[in-house]
Amino acid sequence: KKAGPILFDIFKQLPQSAWFDPPYDDMIQIPVCSKSGYRIQKDVCPHIDTIWAPKQGLNSEVCQMHKLIFTNAEGTQEVNAQCYPRDQMKKKAYFTLNPTAAYYYKKYDPSYEPLPPISPACTQNLNAKQSLEFIYPRKNEKIYIPLELNSELGKTIFKVAHIHQDETVYWHLNDTYVGSTTQFHEMALQPPFGKNQITVIDQKGNQISRTFEILNE
Repeated sequence: KKAGPILFDIFKQLPQSAWFDPPYDDMIQIPVCSKSGYRIQKDVCPHIDTIWAPKQGLNSEVCQMHKLIFTNAEGTQEVNAQCYPRDQMKKKAYFTLNPTAAYYYKKYDPSYEPLPPISPACTQNLNAKQSLEFIYPRKNEKIYIPLELNSELGKTIFKVAHIHQDETVYWHLNDTYVGSTTQFHEMALQPPFGKNQITVIDQKGNQISRTFEILNE
């Protein structure tokens, strides 16, 4: 603790200029995706920065977080040529995150645009995407619920993320329907002691389940 302030005082006395010149002979300028930081995927990443990096950086992984998809003319649904007129399709690159990462990311970047839903006419031709993820509880979580000030047992807040925030999801505890949520997917519940299962289903029938245990001590 005593050495810390002295160390910072020394740093203040050091020259403000760089201590050494970058080894440009061993470096190269590489275009990178400004969103992910990876090397660009050509003709896919829409926003590009250029950085100096070691020449070995040319062997690094390219960005996999931007994906090109085809949408309908309005840009509201994902389609393909087997289910939608080819001359009306639009091609667009999307910065893709899983539902949990998107839940936190869009708090810092309101411009984040999730993938549009798949057109009902194309569900047989396009792979279903993961729409739901649990934020809490974790898999096989052991949960202790303390008593409230009134000596009554408290509740546990369960939370999920949906790739489309406006979607309505339906909650089931141990196969019993307990309610629905829209936009803010949190549910306060008081499960019985022992092992339980919570299941969440969205309007398209996508569902996830998680097993957890409420401790009796």
